[in-house]
Amino acid sequence: MLDFQLIENVESLNAFCKKAKLKPVLALDTEFVRTRTLYPELGLIQAFDGEQLVLIDPIKVSDLSSFWQLLIEPSILKVLHSCSEDLEVIKHQANLIPSPMLDTQIAAAFLGYGGSVGFAAMVKEVVGLELDKGESRTDWIARPLTTKQLNYAANDAFYLMPIYEQLVTELKARNLYQYALDESALMGEKRNNTKPYDKLYTDIKNAWQLNPHSLAVLRELAAWRRKQAERKNLAINFIVKEHNLFNIAKRKPKTMAVLQSIPGMLPNEIKFHANAILKCVAVGCEVPPEMRPEPIERLIDYPDYKSMLKQLREDINVIAKRESIPEEVIASKKQINQLISYFWKAQENEQDANKPDLLIGWRKELVAQKLLKTLGREDGEGEVGR
Repeated sequence: MLDFQLIENVESLNAFCKKAKLKPVLALDTEFVRTRTLYPELGLIQAFDGEQLVLIDPIKVSDLSSFWQLLIEPSILKVLHSCSEDLEVIKHQANLIPSPMLDTQIAAAFLGYGGSVGFAAMVKEVVGLELDKGESRTDWIARPLTTKQLNYAANDAFYLMPIYEQLVTELKARNLYQYALDESALMGEKRNNTKPYDKLYTDIKNAWQLNPHSLAVLRELAAWRRKQAERKNLAINFIVKEHNLFNIAKRKPKTMAVLQSIPGMLPNEIKFHANAILKCVAVGCEVPPEMRPEPIERLIDYPDYKSMLKQLREDINVIAKRESIPEEVIASKKQINQLISYFWKAQENEQDANKPDLLIGWRKELVAQKLLKTLGREDGEGEVGR
């Protein structure tokens, strides 16, 4: 059983933060609950600075500002594992992203442990300990938490430290440490950036099938649905299912009867949102042709797409072998598609704000020159950086 402190008041939290501020590394984890809500509900924060192991109760501590400030202290490296959801929790609670930061799952991927190695597997690999994951389905909002639950949570911060120490040693030996830091920072940037409301329609499945008139309606519907989910803190598909949003945009109903006749519409969607849906349809239908969205082009429909994808993958494979970095760490298919879209699809006024991962940071250093040559951008048109 680990020796930890359960923090339930501001005074104890401030005392911890004062000491932790003097340490170079802070291992961090969160426990939360998410069922029907849009935003995860924070239930517990675990932190370990190499000396102090604490569990912070955000339900009982009235002011967490000293801890949030700790997470952006530039002299302290924040260490997390598979932290995408942790970042979402922290962003919602404190409107910040921990920085500087290292995700040990990202670090492990650079070293060939696998792209999504779990925390328990890393503990077994590094520490030789089999963690009990029996409390993983705990309701972290319920009080009181049991001793077993608290011990389970404490493990997640405590054992991050030896994992971090071993991974950093290996990364530095192979000159990959800065790459792992940069990649962790990139994850933080992506989590910090949200897609504008008027672009959400592009994420709707099968939106490419719709003409500009229907896309104008879908644009209104997708923006309304997101705003409604935020206002109610309700998971987005509990407002209106995605496939129903698509069918509404396609049918463009002007009356309640037509809306009700759309296959798959749920009673609650009609009961609570019919008037708002019909209003979105009306607004979308009134958009003049010149202001409607352009048809959504799929890369797969471009004649040269498959051959270009194959060639870029071959380029990346050569570089991955040369640098002894797993190919999937350098570029996923999504990231390669992002690069192709940037040159084949993006408008000039969109490019500066949407630079692909493969043309920024450590990836630019490794692969940009080769990939730009394959894309026929040797004239400098593609020479872009951060």
